[in-house]
Amino acid sequence: MKWILLFNLIVSYNIARTDSTGTTSLADLSWLAGYWFAQDSLHTTEEIWLAPHDSIMLGMNRTTINNNRAFFEYLRIEQENEGIIYYASPSGKKPVAFHLTYLSPTKIVFENPNHDFPQQISYELIGDQNVLVTIAGTTGSKKMYWQKTDFNP
Repeated sequence: MKWILLFNLIVSYNIARTDSTGTTSLADLSWLAGYWFAQDSLHTTEEIWLAPHDSIMLGMNRTTINNNRAFFEYLRIEQENEGIIYYASPSGKKPVAFHLTYLSPTKIVFENPNHDFPQQISYELIGDQNVLVTIAGTTGSKKMYWQKTDFNP
């Protein structure tokens, strides 16, 4: 019986860290705030996140191919009654909700098993200035490494 209780305690912690009030805190995601950048021979990706304020974080993503506009996305993370929810609006379309399923000091995972692709979005802080972003679904996954840098509009 003790092992079952210990297992449940560990699982509960790994699903979402909680603050002193017993609820998940949007402030735990504050390391995501900033200007994230990646570039390879074809793509330039920029993602900007504002720091949490009250119950919301706002972000946007722009990915270009060979310096031509290719993709943009409006993002927000909200603290709601049912938990923390990540909303993605690709190309300005109706937002898709992804619920927080894992939170640690260096990793955030959001999931929506009913979405076509992706079903999972994660951000993992590597050191102080790098993040591994993974979008995954039943058809595969894509990993991207971004570096935190100074904003350069």
